Amino acid sequence: INAYISMYGKAMRNSTEPQVQAKADQDALFLPSCFQHGVSTDITIGGPQQLTWPQILPDWFWEYGKLTDSYFLVDDCESPDGLPCNAMAGCQITTGSDSCRAQLEKDSCLSDEKVLQRYLLEGPEKAANACLECAQSHREDLESVGCTVPEVKNLCTSENA
Repeated sequence: INAYISMYGKAMRNSTEPQVQAKADQDALFLPSCFQHGVSTDITIGGPQQLTWPQILPDWFWEYGKLTDSYFLVDDCESPDGLPCNAMAGCQITTGSDSCRAQLEKDSCLSDEKVLQRYLLEGPEKAANACLECAQSHREDLESVGCTVPEVKNLCTSENA
């Protein structure tokens, strides 16, 4: 999944590069490096003013011209694996920390007999569901080591695929 997300991000950057280079008067672009679908009104992108898209949009749409230097904002953060890297909440992908994986194993969510049985009899999707059910029953343990819901979902899905 991460390879696909990385490829998609690269394709998005490549496809928007001509617009950024041309900076046509009628165009604008706010492109954070963010996995979250839709862009939160809180997400900012570098530049001198750290603006959000709701601050820029009316200036561009109504042609006020006060923020023209910010009409083309593309995140310049870099991630070694090509994954989303904006620091705002919901933008980065968690791939499963060692402590979270260890806690899932300790709680027998990744290797529980029920999980293995579902995997063998019903396939990886049912095994992931069993892992998630187990994780839900051990939520406090998982939260105590810093696991997030997306991280647990990712671990349950990837470990049982």
